Amino acid sequence: SISVTNADDNNSSFKTSNIENVSIRTTNGAVTLDLGDVSGMSKLTARRLAGNLQLDNVTYGTPINIDDTSTGVLADFNFSAASVTGSSDTSTINLDTNTDVDIDIDSIETLTLNTVNGASTIGALTGSAIATINVTGEKKLTVSSVTGKGDLTIDASAATGGSKFVLGTGDHTFTGGTGADTIDTGTTLTKNDSIDGGAGADTLIVDNTDTAALAAIPASADIKNIETLRLEATDDSAADAFTVVA
Repeated sequence: SISVTNADDNNSSFKTSNIENVSIRTTNGAVTLDLGDVSGMSKLTARRLAGNLQLDNVTYGTPINIDDTSTGVLADFNFSAASVTGSSDTSTINLDTNTDVDIDIDSIETLTLNTVNGASTIGALTGSAIATINVTGEKKLTVSSVTGKGDLTIDASAATGGSKFVLGTGDHTFTGGTGADTIDTGTTLTKNDSIDGGAGADTLIVDNTDTAALAAIPASADIKNIETLRLEATDDSAADAFTVVA
């Protein structure tokens, strides 16, 4: 194993071989590291990040771990370009007790988010190619914003800790697991969305305020296994009438 601590350092690199576990921590300021000369790595961990971390030329297939980050900084992972040229590239990120971290991971079509040891919150999850997100693990996962290539399929059916996703514009498909899942569609819910809360006490949140207020649950929306419908509106003149067609 090797542990690297860095601060306010741009375009650095280091070379290792046959070191299976590489752990990186930032203490102050943004850090960019080129891992092109790292070989034999079987586990990459970003831990206790206090500044943005960008990792370039990560070996494709390396499991990624993000641990104990609470500062809202960005963890940005970029795989070696030649290794992610297909249309079915996958990656797994194991999340261990993060209260606030942003994640960017490009050129990956299917991303698995696995929670371990403690609950984790992702402030913003982005990825230029993400189309499918799988959620596993027994700890709660919250994703406050997610932006992929376009329409998203989110499959949390294998998760037992419950999840919360705040979704933006698009025709999205969500499948929940055995925990208590929350799907927040804001004002973007349409007849083309598919939401299945799965087992557990699941909640659908829609917004009924602002100029783009959602005025009704679309009658043809595919929604099932939702125990609680929550309408969110501010107590002012912008709140509108709302219709639910059973």
